[in-house]
Parts: sequence; structure tokens; C-alpha cells
Amino acid sequence: MIEKGIDRESGVTLYVQIYGIIRKMIEDGQWQPNSIIPSEDELCKLFLVSKATIRLALADLVRDGFLRRQQGKGTYVKSPLPHSGLMMKTHLSDGMFPDGTIGAREFLTSGILEPSADVREYLKFSGAVFYVQCRGTVDGEPVSVEELFLPLIYFPGIDERQICGMSFFDLVKERSIRKPCRMVQTVEVCHVAGETAGLLKVQDGHPAIAMRRIFIDAEEKPVAYIRLFGRDEKYQVHTEFEKIK
Repeated sequence: MIEKGIDRESGVTLYVQIYGIIRKMIEDGQWQPNSIIPSEDELCKLFLVSKATIRLALADLVRDGFLRRQQGKGTYVKSPLPHSGLMMKTHLSDGMFPDGTIGAREFLTSGILEPSADVREYLKFSGAVFYVQCRGTVDGEPVSVEELFLPLIYFPGIDERQICGMSFFDLVKERSIRKPCRMVQTVEVCHVAGETAGLLKVQDGHPAIAMRRIFIDAEEKPVAYIRLFGRDEKYQVHTEFEKIK
């Protein structure tokens, strides 16, 4: 039985409160390892919140090692302690250039569209997506073209006003109703053509760095896709890893 309820006047996000309540019950031994927890519908009734809020809390508990999902059976208590071993968090800083040069980010366009076949393949999703395109420049010279694809069902109410001034990474973390818990990134050399070549001010067939990022939630569902093309002689990728204590 869940004894403590949520405080709607506290100012703390509801799913964060639910995360803390369930985590404490696991740590206190009220929910034993390998025991099944109440269903999402039951938790909705207990906390008087939406299923989306419950799913956010459970996704974080799965990500942090307190719960595990078993397809077709339910969600089980995994451990009263978070994951052990070497855990890393990643700071993503793209567009790092020599001599401390600082680049600028130019918003180009956004809107709702039907995704192309390759985008559908990355997202495992065939519905409408919210699309954003930006261009990176240094001293007025284009160095990268970045595109973001968000399934509308995971980003309800998203519009252009909510993306101005935000990094794509932060936008995905803060606006998705499905909490991303990991990211898969691939980097390869390609040759750009058409609109992308024009935005980078290079000829068709010019070599470029192609970087693709897929954000995945605790249920292994892709929730967002970022595609970036950088001029090979200009663009660098800088990534830092920090051990989580």
C-alpha cells in the first residue's frame, strides 16, 4: 500500500514526486526485489494523475536500476540500490573550433511534415513529425546544417516558440512525454548534395561529416532523431565523459 501521496502545491513536478515515493518504498523494503508493482492504471488511480505522468516516473526508475520491465507481464522491482559499476554521463558540445572561435546558430525553418522513408526507419514511426532545421556559422561562414525530427505524439503542443534559444538536446529532454534514457550516435563521412550543399555553400558531392543521434526511452522506443551535416574542413565534434559518483 502506498502511504504517502503527492503534494500538488509543492512546486515539484508530479512525476518527480512519484519517482521519489516509489524509490523510497523500494529502498525501505516495502516493495521487495522481483515483486511485481501495481499496473499503470492502478498507479494512476492511487496518485490521481495521468498515465503519461506515471510512465515518466517509471521510465526514470527503470533507467536508474530500481525497476525492470518484462514484456507482456508487467514491471518488477529490480534492486533497492541503483546500478553499480562505472556509469557515465555525457556532455555534448558540438561545433568546437580551434583558437576558441565561437560559432552562431541560425534558425531556418520548422513545421509539421510526413517523414521520409529513412527518417521513419530511424524513428520506427510513420506518423507526422515536427521538423526543425538550423544552420551553424563561424564568422558568417556556414559550417553545419542540423535537423530535428520529433514524433508529434511524444511532443504534444510543440511549436516554434518553444524551440527558440534551446539546444536540440535540451528540447528533447524537457519536452518529450517519453523520457529519453540513452542516446545512440553514429558519425560517418558522406557527400552532400542539393539543399544541404547549398546551405553549406559547397558544390554537390562535397565531403562532409554526417552525425546521427537517436534518443531512446526505457522501453527501447525512439523518441527523437537528430541529423547533422558538417563541412569536413570546418566542423569538429567534442564529447566529454564524466563518472557519476
